[in-house]
Amino acid sequence: MCNFFSAVFSRSGEMYYDPTLDSHEEIISVYRMRDAAFSHICRCELIPPFPVEEISDNKPDLGFADWVRLANWHFSIDEARTPDWVDEEMEQKMREKMEGAVRKMFVTKREAILSGGRFIVFPNVIVERLRGNVMVNAGMIQTLHGSCETNIGSIEYLEGGRIAWNYGDVSSVEGDIGSNYGTISGHQQGTLGANYGTISYTGPESVTRRNWGTIERMHGLVYRNAGHIPWMRGTVLENTTDGTVQEKNGESGVVVENNGTVVRKFGELKVYVNNGRIIQRCHKCNAEFPEVEGVRYCDECANEGRQ
Repeated sequence: MCNFFSAVFSRSGEMYYDPTLDSHEEIISVYRMRDAAFSHICRCELIPPFPVEEISDNKPDLGFADWVRLANWHFSIDEARTPDWVDEEMEQKMREKMEGAVRKMFVTKREAILSGGRFIVFPNVIVERLRGNVMVNAGMIQTLHGSCETNIGSIEYLEGGRIAWNYGDVSSVEGDIGSNYGTISGHQQGTLGANYGTISYTGPESVTRRNWGTIERMHGLVYRNAGHIPWMRGTVLENTTDGTVQEKNGESGVVVENNGTVVRKFGELKVYVNNGRIIQRCHKCNAEFPEVEGVRYCDECANEGRQ
C-alpha cells in the first residue's frame, strides 16, 4: 500500500522520488529502475501522524502544527523483507532525506506565484497565484489554477481546477469539487460530487451530484437532494424523503421526482412525479398550508380579504 510520502532508495543511499507521485511502482517506472543497476532497491514511506481531515479546532490534540511536525511522522519500509544492507544507520539517513524532501513542499511565507510540484501551505500564509498541486492548504490562496487535495484554509478563486476535499472556505468556483464539508460562496460552473456543508449560490452551469447540506440559492442541476434548498431555480432530479426544496419568489424550477417536501408560493415550481408532500405558502403572511389547486392565501388571510 503506497502512501504520501513515498520514495525509493538505492543501495548507495541515493533517494528517488517525485513529489506528485505516491506510488513506488510509478517512481520506479519514471526512473527506469528495473535495470540491473537498480537490482538493490528499498521502498520507503514517511506517513503523517493522522489524516489531514482530522485537523479540527474541536480537537485540541489534533491541529495543523501537530500534523506538520515531521518528528511525528512515521517512517516505514514497504518491503516484504527489509534488505540486508538497510541497518539502523541507513534507516536514519533515509528518514532524514525524506524529511528534507517534504520540507521543500512547505510554503511558510507570502508568495506571488508558485508553479509545478506539490505544496503544503501553512496558516496565515497568502499565495497570490498557484499553478500546481496543493496537498494541504491551511492558508489563503487567491487564485488556484491546479488542484488541491485538502483545503482547511481559504481559496478565493478556483479557475478550472479541482478541490478533492473542502473543509474550509471557497469564494468562487469554476471547476470541480469532490466533497464539501465547509462553505462555498459561489459554484459558478463545474461538478460537485457531494455537499455536506453550505453553498450560498450555484450557477446555471453547475452540477451537484448529491446534496446532504444546504444550497441557499440553486440555479443549476442537482441529481439527488437529501438536504435543504431554500431558493430553487434549477432542476432537482430526485428529492429524497429527507430533502426539502423551496420556491421563494416565483422562480421557475423543476423537481422531476419528489419523495420529500416541496414548498411552493407562486406556483412556478413544477413537480412531475410526487410521492411526497407539497406545501403552499400564503402570498400575504407566508404561512404554510396544504396545497390546493388555485389557492394562494391561507384561510385567515383569505377571510381578511373578504371583509
